[in-house]
Formats: sequence, C-alpha cells, structure tokens
Amino acid sequence: MQAAEMLENYRKVAVEQLGTKDEQLTNLQNKMVEMGEAFENYKIAANASIKEVTETCEQKVQEQKDQIQGVFEKMSRKWSKMT
Repeated sequence: MQAAEMLENYRKVAVEQLGTKDEQLTNLQNKMVEMGEAFENYKIAANASIKEVTETCEQKVQEQKDQIQGVFEKMSRKWSKMT
C-alpha cells in the first residue's frame, strides 16, 4: 500500500507541475502577443512623429526659400534702378 501511495503522490505532483508549465507557457504566449501589439503601436507612433517632423522641416525649408527669393527679387529691383 505504501508503494501505491508514493506512486499516487508522484502522479499528483507530476500532474500539478505539468499544469503549472502549461499555465506558464500560456502566460508567456500571451505576453509575446502583448509585446507584439505594443511594438506595432510604437511603430505607428514613431512613423507619425517622423511624418510630422518631416512636414515641419519641409515647411521651414520652403519658408527660407521664399524669404531668399524675396531678398533676391528686392536686390534685382534695386540693381535694375541703378543701371
């Protein structure tokens, strides 16, 4: 009877540990899915920020071009008056 009890105890421990391992694997898989979703959200946010910065830079470059063009035209008019 004692051997049968020991075997039963070993079986119970094994079943419990296997259940725990299954739970751990499920939790790990869920965490991996969460991390994947978080990474995708990060990529979306990063791309939006890059687009915003790019648009701002392009706008500033265009403003500088316009300003330079205005100065050039002003100088051209003055030069024309001088000649």
